[in-house]
Amino acid sequence: MKVQTLVAAALFAIVCLSLTAFADEPGPKGKAPADAKAPDGSYDFAFLADARPLLIRVHPHINGKPVHEAWNEFMAHLFRHLDVNGDGVLSKQEAERAPPLDHILSGTVGSGYPMDMAGLGAAHVKAVPTMQDLDANKDGKVTLAELSAYYFREGFVPLQIEPDPASTDFGGRYGMATMMGGQGKRDPTRHEIGEALFNLLDTDHDGKLTKTELASAAKIVMQLDTSEEDVVTAKQLFPVIRTRKDGDGFPGGGAGRIIGKAGPEPKKIVGSQALIRVPVRGQAPADLVKLLQARDIAAAEFVKRPPDLEVVVRLGTPVGAKGRLELLSPRSDRVKTTPSLALFDQGSSRTELRATDVSQDNLLGGLVRQQVAVQFKNADKKNKGYVIAEEAAGIPLFARAFKAMDRDGDGKVTEQEFNAYVDVLQDLQARANRACMSLAFTDLSVSLFDLLDVNRDGRLCVRALRNAPALIEKYDLGRKGFITRAELPHGYRLTVRRGPSGSSADPYSALLTQIYGIGAPADEPNELTAGPAWFRKMDRNRDGDVSRREWLGSEERFRQIDTDGDGLISAEEAQRYDDEQRRQK
Repeated sequence: MKVQTLVAAALFAIVCLSLTAFADEPGPKGKAPADAKAPDGSYDFAFLADARPLLIRVHPHINGKPVHEAWNEFMAHLFRHLDVNGDGVLSKQEAERAPPLDHILSGTVGSGYPMDMAGLGAAHVKAVPTMQDLDANKDGKVTLAELSAYYFREGFVPLQIEPDPASTDFGGRYGMATMMGGQGKRDPTRHEIGEALFNLLDTDHDGKLTKTELASAAKIVMQLDTSEEDVVTAKQLFPVIRTRKDGDGFPGGGAGRIIGKAGPEPKKIVGSQALIRVPVRGQAPADLVKLLQARDIAAAEFVKRPPDLEVVVRLGTPVGAKGRLELLSPRSDRVKTTPSLALFDQGSSRTELRATDVSQDNLLGGLVRQQVAVQFKNADKKNKGYVIAEEAAGIPLFARAFKAMDRDGDGKVTEQEFNAYVDVLQDLQARANRACMSLAFTDLSVSLFDLLDVNRDGRLCVRALRNAPALIEKYDLGRKGFITRAELPHGYRLTVRRGPSGSSADPYSALLTQIYGIGAPADEPNELTAGPAWFRKMDRNRDGDVSRREWLGSEERFRQIDTDGDGLISAEEAQRYDDEQRRQK
């Protein structure tokens, strides 16, 4: 097989990865399942990844409006595009120009490529809409409600569920990376990062962390601060501290100091068994009843109780890339919040609910467009400038979209019509990413790094490392004077983000980053909201403290503000100093 064909096949396979919709199963033809939202626009989910299940209520907003309103606006836009004569209904000819859902979500016609890469692609190719599918009441015309119901059944819903993208292997993606010109290298996992940190602090290599060892965390880890920013990132940590793995080299290559041996990767929980939608508030669906019965929990009482965690999630402009979370309940010591994160601590596990506005709009549109343009040239064997239905029939890429591309209905698809269809798809993809949101589940595994990274920004600051001895008091339940790997709590992440499920899952984003240098951005420091303006400006590394390295004043003034003498000016200390200065004026 030619290299160009292999590259094309791999590109189309990756597009197919992005189309996995983990929404509810499609309902019967002609009838849309009821939306899961409550009258107030909120959605309830049961989270069952721990011994004590959580009831979570989310109020999703995008671009300043409830997400279901944004979804309705998208469907109205698609309907107007299909309603060529503007009579308010779709005829059979107009209705059957409706694009398959995978074309909308990928922004290209490429998802129909016939090659099945390691079993990928075929399961993710959506049906081509037909009049029989769309015309629910069989009156010979399709209304906006019927068009909306069809795409809802296909899985395009306002708020979608996505199980653990970070733990999905996708069957040989490293081999695919090599085929496409990459080296098949990967970044270290969260578990490997945590193991590297555990082994670094476990100075006597006995598999236990004592209070004395944890008290040295700041001194040991900050030696790796080569950027002199008073923080150490996971990316800085791992290239230096390598964890030995039997029979396997170190991910990512590079030299380093081998410390200890990695513990076993904990068994991950499948998202579809951990995150269950509650379509009707106060009524437990059958799958939830069965799962709760296995834990001796009455499902009827569980879904009727007040939510354990209730948040308003705001994404889109003018919110910014991180999104916003507004905690409604509960207001307790077990829940800690930042503007884009709520952390629920259950002792044996920690669940974080995160909001992010990152979405991979048209990630591969340009690359795939070049490939399908070549396919058009190949189909037009006589150089007529158009392809007829008979020529398109043998090419899955064109056969699935022929009616949608043939805008004037003359039985021919010209190159101009083909390009216009791709333009429409790219516009629809961008609009679809602004018309729905996804709730993604990720099993974070056990990680010492995560326990110390209290801000969840992928960095360890001096204050966080100084607080490491507190882990003994919290997790040494037997009061032995040390903690082991087995005593570290499990971590889970629920991410509410813009766009359909699967559109920016970690594995294929990482693959694209390795090959093309594109993909999801790295964690960024949290936005500072506490402390006076001068404090926030001086805190260059955004860790919530001003160190001596960041301080721009005199040593005497630094000591005056640093009332506890720990070598860091906290937001509280800065605010107290600022208030005192105002009172003295």
